[in-house]
Amino acid sequence: MKEIIGREEENERKARENVDRYGHDAFFHYLVKKHDGIRLLLCQKMLPDKKIVSTTVENSELHGDYVDGKKYVLDILAKDDEGNFYNIEMQCYDIDKNEMIRFQLYGFRIVDHEARKGENYYEVKPIRQMIINTKDPLIGLNHYIHHFALYDTKNKVKMPYSLSEIYIIQLAYLNMEDIDIGVFDELMYLFKNDSAYGKIESDRMIQEAISMHDEYMSSEERLAAIIRERDEMTIRSRINFKLKQAEEQGMKNGMEKGMQQGIQQGIQQGIQQGKIDIVLIMLSKKLGALTDEMKNQIEKLSEEKIERILNSIFEIESWEDVKQLVKE
Repeated sequence: MKEIIGREEENERKARENVDRYGHDAFFHYLVKKHDGIRLLLCQKMLPDKKIVSTTVENSELHGDYVDGKKYVLDILAKDDEGNFYNIEMQCYDIDKNEMIRFQLYGFRIVDHEARKGENYYEVKPIRQMIINTKDPLIGLNHYIHHFALYDTKNKVKMPYSLSEIYIIQLAYLNMEDIDIGVFDELMYLFKNDSAYGKIESDRMIQEAISMHDEYMSSEERLAAIIRERDEMTIRSRINFKLKQAEEQGMKNGMEKGMQQGIQQGIQQGIQQGKIDIVLIMLSKKLGALTDEMKNQIEKLSEEKIERILNSIFEIESWEDVKQLVKE
């Protein structure tokens, strides 16, 4: 019991430490939602050849997002004065294939959603997306800023009327000595280092961002983020512990069969059953008691579909979400 209490206290401490950083997605969301100038700065970075007059934060009907409500996902969907859309998020965990696909699909869904509202396709506006990656750079991406768009690689021309562009900002490669420093770079430096760049006088917007962090420290958003971060740490700890148990049990079962193949099969079976157990535990915590029918459906799922649920466990809000994840 003491070990469990100690682990929970440690998770609480780490959660507060993470959430209080300038480079945490909770503060980023708080800042960009409330500061019109910084939101405009980020959007303008994605449309450098045309001046944006103003931006507004949009309620995301796809995510159930609210501008001033308590339920939100930690990204910003903004629209400028000409109706162009911008989706901006900060990633505080290593970005994998799952995250990249999710990000792109979200952009496609926004375009599709707008297309369904209009009378013709001429009214559809493009979506520009930005990921600010605070962790390890993606494999093969070796620069501070990457800009992706549909492009003819042979003739070196951009596709006309393209509806999607993605910017990936990799803070690990930010080196203020190698660039012409602008306000955008100062802001990225603040996110990366938890302090302003000291070799020049900070721009007014950077000073305002620091002041807003002081406000954030006593906000409901911060408290909600600490709870969410702590709970995710606890869940991840339990998942790792359960998988370790499953592997050990699988090895034991395999060794009892007395064959190398049996050992490997036992390990794999043990890990798979461990993942199923984790899914059942996590779903019951999020959705309440599962019926026998629900449990049976989970038990019969393939390894790939169990992985889908595990990868999306923090986003699941209903049994309908589970059914959508495991559809063929």
